[in-house]
Amino acid sequence: MKKIARLTLCLFALIFIASSTVWARAGGAGGGHSGGGGGGRGSSGGGSYGGGYSGGYSRGYTAVGTGYGSGSGSSFPFFIFIIIIVGLYFFVIYRRQNRRSEQNLESLSETDSSVVIPGEDIILFRRKVGAAFLAIQESWSRQRVDLMRRFITDGVYQRFHAQFSMMKKLDLTDVISNIQVSNIIVVGYHLDGIYEVVDVQIEASSFDQFISPKYSFLNSPGGEESFTEYWSFIRRKDHGGKDIFHSDNCPKCSAPITNKLVESARCPYCGTYINNGDYDWVLAEITQEEDFMPKSESSLSETTLKISEKIPDYSKQLIEDRASNAFMQILIAIANKDLTPLTRFSAPEVMPTFKSWFESSDYIYDRLFLNSVTLLEENVQHDLAQVVIDIQYSYRRVHLQDGRAQLLGDEILKTSAKMVMVRKLTGLSPKGSIYANSCSNCGAPQKDTLSSVCSYCQAPFSDINREWIVAALS
Repeated sequence: MKKIARLTLCLFALIFIASSTVWARAGGAGGGHSGGGGGGRGSSGGGSYGGGYSGGYSRGYTAVGTGYGSGSGSSFPFFIFIIIIVGLYFFVIYRRQNRRSEQNLESLSETDSSVVIPGEDIILFRRKVGAAFLAIQESWSRQRVDLMRRFITDGVYQRFHAQFSMMKKLDLTDVISNIQVSNIIVVGYHLDGIYEVVDVQIEASSFDQFISPKYSFLNSPGGEESFTEYWSFIRRKDHGGKDIFHSDNCPKCSAPITNKLVESARCPYCGTYINNGDYDWVLAEITQEEDFMPKSESSLSETTLKISEKIPDYSKQLIEDRASNAFMQILIAIANKDLTPLTRFSAPEVMPTFKSWFESSDYIYDRLFLNSVTLLEENVQHDLAQVVIDIQYSYRRVHLQDGRAQLLGDEILKTSAKMVMVRKLTGLSPKGSIYANSCSNCGAPQKDTLSSVCSYCQAPFSDINREWIVAALS
């Protein structure tokens, strides 16, 4: 097996000649600078989007550079050969590095900060965080959402799903290896409505490299990188006290769920949503060290309390999660030139804006990740609640046509957007959420991701009586 690994590395060394150097671990962290015509608005103008995955951020709005590199598809036999080699490479790396990484977690010291999580076994909690960290690195490298779906929110899922969909168009993967976790420290705890939120500092290092057998100019030689990230986990205060990180079974009915959760974290047997915080902590945010800002209960305002009276499950963390979910779907819909999915969670008034971006777009992304998503404002006007969310994101774009690809600038650009979401203060409790592929009116799961009405009760998904919908994006 070691011989195969050496052969693989030699072949990759040949592939990486004349490649660009841009690294990114799970979620997209890596090089880049401020600037950019927004990710969903054609070649100029501001950007939009965000979420909590990597890198610093900026609000630059300068124009994107002209084309940088180009390439065409490889010959068929060579392409198949490279795919086989990549598969062998994955096999060797994961068998060896996963064992080392797990042993590394076991050797971590038990030192922690003075932050207390009420009623929580801090040692078990840190093991859950470690398990999530390793699983997400593997999920990112293998582009396997099912490996982490049960313990990530729907917004975090959408971030990974969006990146994977673009990377697959370019036959692009980011292989992460030699993962070492040096510390896991709880740095914050606060209540957010009916939820608890814990912020965890993770210090780690890894080696990663981008590989595209089809478009070699997208390859990067990679390198070792040490980094610090802040992961935010959310859980209901009346949770069931389960462990969804070390089990491949449903926490409610105990049925096996391995490889069964992708678009939704809904158990196919009993119908429970495993990632809604009812049973255990779920990952709601990943933020880089330079972007992290601790939150606390002291920031609760009179407006927050007023909204919470009519919307019992109101949570700032979940609002940010829905915003990042919607934002990534918007970017991908524009890149795919199909706005149909956006009608499910957008007000009719905002669709012309999306259409204008659609008409000027001529690219996909080889890098697309969220830096931070922050709720800035809360307003109440009569029976309507309105929230304004700041979204920071980073991207690099590629023009793809007739099997040929061309980079639209060699740098990763960073910019921002403002999203407005609204919901009526009717006091109606949703039975589901379109952001989790279920109907807010009847709770039924939705298989058709393009329909704008429920396939069971025919209720419209963009119903502001039960769902937060996008009213504006700028």
